Amino acid sequence: MNSLKNLLVFYAVLFIFALFIQSCCTSSYKIIGVGDLSIIGATTGEIDTIRNEFTFVINPELELMSNVNNINLMASSYALSCDINISNSIDLSTVKIFCDKNFVFDNETVTPNTDFVNFDGIILDSTVSLDIVTVSIGVSQLFIDAALFENEAHQFTIEMETDDGVTLRDSISLFIEL
Repeated sequence: MNSLKNLLVFYAVLFIFALFIQSCCTSSYKIIGVGDLSIIGATTGEIDTIRNEFTFVINPELELMSNVNNINLMASSYALSCDINISNSIDLSTVKIFCDKNFVFDNETVTPNTDFVNFDGIILDSTVSLDIVTVSIGVSQLFIDAALFENEAHQFTIEMETDDGVTLRDSISLFIEL
């Protein structure tokens, strides 16, 4: 009976020790560059081909700024992973989309390098999940129905800024077949 009591005391001490020593961490990241620009909804080939609605997906490049350990009884007792903190964020009001060629939208010609992010059918979204920041720019059927592109390769450029002034800019070529 005494050895059972000693064993329970030993495990209780280990448990309490783990609560105080186990720490929860906070990882801080900063958006520093454009990272990866891809297309969802395109037919993949030598050059991605668009035949209906699609989405530009931007995953900005992140830099680990710090990894801070905080000893905290309550946080450590239920922590399963580190908290993620992104020190800057994408300012969606600065997002711009440009095309390198003329196209027609609602019976009006849109000249090259004209920002069309505010046209009907363009949907902006930004999410942060774990240590991944994703900005998506959806081009809906509403836009596709109102737009007329030549059936050829077009280069789309996306530009945006973070709330601390970092400018992100990348381009992707797509073959339009609408």
